[in-house]
Amino acid sequence: KKGADEDQSTVRVVNAMTGDEVCTVELGAKASVKDVKELIKLHAGVPIQQQRLIADGVRLEDYELFADLGLVVEGSEKEGVEVQLVKIPVDELRKLQELVSGRVSLAYNPALGCDLECVHAALSFNGMALRWACEEFKDDEKVVLTAISNSPDAMMIASARLRSDRQFATKAVSVDYRAIRHVSASLKADPLVVEAAFANHPQALQHVDCGDKRLMLLMVSKSGSALQFACKRLRNDCDIVLAAVKQDGKALQYASDLRRGDKDIVLTAVKQDTRALQSVAQHLRADKEVIMAAVALDGLALAKASAALQSDLEVVLAAVEEDNRALRHASAAIRNSKAAMLQVVCKDGRALRFASSSLQADVEVVKAALARNMKPLKYAAKPAVLAILATNGMALRYVDKKLKTDPQVVQVAVTHSPEAAQYADS
Repeated sequence: KKGADEDQSTVRVVNAMTGDEVCTVELGAKASVKDVKELIKLHAGVPIQQQRLIADGVRLEDYELFADLGLVVEGSEKEGVEVQLVKIPVDELRKLQELVSGRVSLAYNPALGCDLECVHAALSFNGMALRWACEEFKDDEKVVLTAISNSPDAMMIASARLRSDRQFATKAVSVDYRAIRHVSASLKADPLVVEAAFANHPQALQHVDCGDKRLMLLMVSKSGSALQFACKRLRNDCDIVLAAVKQDGKALQYASDLRRGDKDIVLTAVKQDTRALQSVAQHLRADKEVIMAAVALDGLALAKASAALQSDLEVVLAAVEEDNRALRHASAAIRNSKAAMLQVVCKDGRALRFASSSLQADVEVVKAALARNMKPLKYAAKPAVLAILATNGMALRYVDKKLKTDPQVVQVAVTHSPEAAQYADS
């Protein structure tokens, strides 16, 4: 069924012995088998520990996602799926609960290590209990995956066949990325396995061959931050670094000093994310092309520019046009220059708040700031405010709150426009 916010699947739970319906539950797209057991407990009152779910003759494990089981076929005439519930007998449940709680260990009960249900119960408490299971279970995919879901290091106990099996390794690292530490050496450089582990958690790359250019190129193309796990040689490789910053400009921080000083790479990074400027070599913070590219996307990037470019009117105007707050990062020379400020406030009148106090009192500068609307008047100083109110008393509504209590300011406004009294603060 289609839910309001996500795909929903209907699961009909029946008693495996009688075929009678136990309950029907609705699952989200990412629901696991354990989620289903929680719902069965809620609707039918069957304790989770007493539940064993089977579909198409196969036992379902708690870590498995319903969406990955291939049980729901899109467009199928039969709506939803049916799973069978096997209720574990109370006596057997008691034994399993002792294994689940850790009160009983497979280490001291060798016979239990050859009982599938007992092994599953022990693994739910400690995945490393796999070491005491019989060899058959160490080569059983479902048993090993159950162990890995609780202890990723259980992968080292799995059979050599499973540790070298590409498909199984992919499943294992999807359950817990740390399992990649114990797959065979060849699989640590296998794109399919590494990509699955990386998708689970980026730190998986700490445990793989990060000196393989082909592999790292694939990883950084998916997530630029993967560059941090590359070897020193690859963090200096143009192709690798360029691919990383194309995906995430901030990945520049992980590049070598040489590449952080490469203008082409820096321009690519900055255009992807202006925060890359934090990692740019100092000489490129003085490069006008680089800074202009940055402030065109984020005016506040002016803060990372060199002092010389913070005094460059063309750069400052571009930054203010994108974000008026950028003016606070301009040099004092710009903020104190009447000629410069006349151009700046024409780009955005709100930049007046970052002008020098003397220019906030300059009538010509303030009038230029008000060319588009009157709101910037709240940033003007008293001398300029008085001059504006003398010709437009109603502008009092836009004046700073402190000045609205000033008798002289209010008097000038009301003299021109009596109605302006409504905007005065008593």
